[in-house]
Amino acid sequence: MKMRKQRHMGAALVVLSWLILLLAATGATPIDQDATAAVLLLPLGLYMIFTEQYILYP
Repeated sequence: MKMRKQRHMGAALVVLSWLILLLAATGATPIDQDATAAVLLLPLGLYMIFTEQYILYP
């Protein structure tokens, strides 16, 4: 059950990072095109999906 929760949270982070990238791609100014959050969230989400270790604090 815990790993399922972690995998769902990882999938949510991946989806959120894709939404951030979509918004950054349509931005008009350099501030609107900032995708720093996606750079941080995408690897974390992928790690949460594919790791065999439970990384969330119980």
